Order: sequence, then structure tokens, then C-alpha cells
Amino acid sequence: MSGSPVTLPPELYRDILQYLVSPADLCAAALSARDLRPEAQRVLFAEPTPSTASQHKHFLKVIISSPNHLALLVRNYSVWSDKVREKLGLQDKKFTYNTVTALKLMRNIRNLWCSNILYLVEPLASCNFHLNAFSPPMPCIYHGSKFIMERFLPQQSNLRHLRWFLLDSRTQQTYNISPALVPHLESLTGSWVTMRTFLPRRKIRFFQFERVNFNYVTPLFAPLASELGRLEYLTFKNCQSQPLADLSNYLQSLVLLQIQLHPDHEEDEASLQLLPNLRHLILLNNEIILPEDQWIVKVNSIFANSASLVDIVLETDDKHWIRPSTPHASQRNKNGRSSSNKAVRYMRFFLPEGKTSMTIREVSHSEVYAWRDQFVSYSNFWRDYDY
Repeated sequence: MSGSPVTLPPELYRDILQYLVSPADLCAAALSARDLRPEAQRVLFAEPTPSTASQHKHFLKVIISSPNHLALLVRNYSVWSDKVREKLGLQDKKFTYNTVTALKLMRNIRNLWCSNILYLVEPLASCNFHLNAFSPPMPCIYHGSKFIMERFLPQQSNLRHLRWFLLDSRTQQTYNISPALVPHLESLTGSWVTMRTFLPRRKIRFFQFERVNFNYVTPLFAPLASELGRLEYLTFKNCQSQPLADLSNYLQSLVLLQIQLHPDHEEDEASLQLLPNLRHLILLNNEIILPEDQWIVKVNSIFANSASLVDIVLETDDKHWIRPSTPHASQRNKNGRSSSNKAVRYMRFFLPEGKTSMTIREVSHSEVYAWRDQFVSYSNFWRDYDY
């Protein structure tokens, strides 16, 4: 009988481990046998989930204790704090040290998301990973942002997705960056300063304005006419107003648009007819209260004023979308109090191929995202942190 060890096919291990669902059991299997380890770890880390502070501390210890194996398996990493701390207390210093140490060991990270972790700004320059998606510590003061641009981003030539809220301050700080910096960006999320800094001379297809007060910021879009003309997807999320009327003349390649509906911004709807290639529109609504039949009239009007639209999705809720059986928007419950039912619903309006009459049906949140992602090369990483 040969003394060589018996080697089983990898798919057999998959059949054995498919019955383990508990993370503790999968962890035990990974530690019990070298042959079981790859498949057990694959299943264990396939669906990353948010951890508690104590779990995160344990995770950091495990990574630090296994720099040549477990640390190299991490692909997505997110860390955040509920408050900005420029100065750390004594109790935080060990956790800070472990976070920085572990981050430097996780050399195969591809997607990094961090928020309100200002102590990570300088250590980033010592990290050797090459990212696909990045959301830096924020809010960063001007010098912190400059440090990341000068000391970290030059190492990230493969970066495709960037989410960065460069502050729209009264001083309107200017960042002068090289055209060679992150040359392959495809999607960008942030402020007007973010757009003004990273959009020039880059072939970005996706831009998301997020948490921008356009009553306070006055953008000048004309210098970016060429880059805006290449955008295929644009969204305004949690913004105070939106300069769609000022932008519409430049968005000649736009295929999909997501905007916030405002009752006093009818010019936004009028601007849609200036977008020659717009096919898909997502309307976010938390202000306009209309019965179902009036929503249909409103959407029909948008379709009539656009030569290219084929789909509209309305994101609304039970307060703002009134069913025909509901007598009044301020519906009250048995106790005489206003109803608090605000379940989010997605209503899709579309023109079936070869038809002239509009069809309407309710769709799920996941369907909206799946439908959107057919047209947008957009990192799934951001979807996990879409808040």
C-alpha cells in the first residue's frame, strides 16, 4: 500500500460542508483540517455582515495573529465611528493601534470604506493594497484630504469607484491634482468640490451628488462640459434642491437619471425633454402627496415631454401614494391620530415594446437595483453602504 496521502477532489469538501450553517461550526471545520479550510473559509466569509465593537476587536486580533493567511483573505473592509474624534482617549489607543496594524496586513483588500476615522488618514500611505473602490475617512479637513491625494491615491492606479465628500466650504478650497491620478475612475460620489476636482480629464460614467445644499453652493458647469457630456448615469441623493436645469444642456449621453421630486421645482421636469438619450428615470418622492390617478397623469406628462424615455420608477410611500379607496391624505387611525404607515413602495411605469399605452406595476427594492445595474457599471460595494 502506498504511503502517499490520499487527496480528495475539492468538490467533495463542498458537499461535506454544505450542511454547516453556523459560523461557529464553519470556523471549527476550518481550524480542524487543512483540507477543509479553503472551502469552510469561502463559505464563512462569502456574506460579510456588520459586527459589534467586541466582534471587531476579536477580528483585528485574528488578522494580526495570521498575517500570512487570514489577513490575505480579506477583500472588503469597512470601519466607522458614530462621532468624529480628532483626539483619542486612553481606552481607544489600543483599538486604534490594532486597526492600523491589521489594515497594513490586509494587503489584498479591494474595497475599503471608512467614516469618521481620522486616525487612518496618515497610515493609509503605508498600506500596500490596490483598491477597486474607496471611501476615505470623512469629513477630512483640507490638509487631510491633500495628504490622501498626494500620498495615497498615487498608489491606486486601478481605482474604479470613489466616494468622497470634499467639503463645500465658504472658502471653496481648490485641489489641484494631476490628470494621471486615478485615471481609470468610472464612478464618483460626493460634493460639488468632488466633481470639480476629479471629473476633469477623466472618463467617468457615473456621478452621484450626495448631501449637497445647492442653495448654498453655486456650481459652474461650463468648464466641465466635455466630461459632463460623457456621463451616462446621474443621481441626486439627500440634496437640498438640484441644479438639473443648469446641467441638462450638457448631459447629452445620459441614459439613466435619479432625482428628488420637489413640488415647487417644475423646471426639473421641463429639463427632462432636453436630455436626448434619457431612457430610464427614478423619481425619489417624500414631499408630494397625490392620489394614484393623479400620479399616473403626472407620469404620463413626463413621458409625453420626452422622446426617449421608456421606464420611470417612482420611489414613494403609503403617505404620499394615495390609493383610490383612501379618502384623504391625512388619514387617521381609530384613536384619531395621524397614520404613521410610511412603508416604502416602488411603482414602475413603462411602455411595453410595440405598445402606446403605459403599464404600471409595483416592484421591489431589489428589482429597482437590478434594473438599474443593467445599465450602470456600478460597484456592488457601495450598495452595501447605501444610506
